[in-house]
Amino acid sequence: MNLVGFIKEYNDIKEAVRLNELARKEVKPYSDVGKIIKYLDNGILLLAWMGYFVDVETKGLIAPDSYYTDGTWIWPSYFPYYLGRYPSMKIDRNFLIHIEKKEFNPELDETSEVKKANLKRSFQKN
Repeated sequence: MNLVGFIKEYNDIKEAVRLNELARKEVKPYSDVGKIIKYLDNGILLLAWMGYFVDVETKGLIAPDSYYTDGTWIWPSYFPYYLGRYPSMKIDRNFLIHIEKKEFNPELDETSEVKKANLKRSFQKN
């Protein structure tokens, strides 16, 4: 699994980047930003618990404390919020290539680790 859209102020992990490094205001916005946000919003819920993420700058509530996946990539629920706010936000090129190949459809494919784990779990219940 790959991680994308993690911000250091929320998730202190090696893959995370500080918000001011991601928010590239001087760069032209992505032409498919609406499709990217829709893809992120339609991901499969992977993990959630009670709580909310708060905007780093405004301190307003922005998203539930949850994480999504498409079976290959994992992203936090705040990622589409910040992409909407900063439409030229730095995004891993491999993620962009991946979602374009999937035609912006986050459904799990048959080789997905998540789908395999869910299938295995459903057999264990019977």
